Amino acid sequence: MDNETLEIYLNGKIDSGNVKETEESIQELLVENPHSKIQIDLSGLEEITDDGLKALKQLGEKSKNVELTNVTKDIYEVFEKQGITSIMPVYEMKIDVE
Repeated sequence: MDNETLEIYLNGKIDSGNVKETEESIQELLVENPHSKIQIDLSGLEEITDDGLKALKQLGEKSKNVELTNVTKDIYEVFEKQGITSIMPVYEMKIDVE
């Protein structure tokens, strides 16, 4: 289906132990859904290593249909320093204050 948005939720940690599997899964979705926007929700992400940063950066360079959502302030700052925010849309987590 054209213009569909697929949501992927990444939780826990992205490191050398799981980065290849994570990257392959996302690439597979991009191939299967070439006209869809892919939103990667990082609200459950606790830690990301250099391997994970490199994979996300490469993903953003390869596809213009990917965006990162619900990124914590700390991780957003790391993405900004690594240049990821200039490659793809990255949206910080919205916190409701009552």
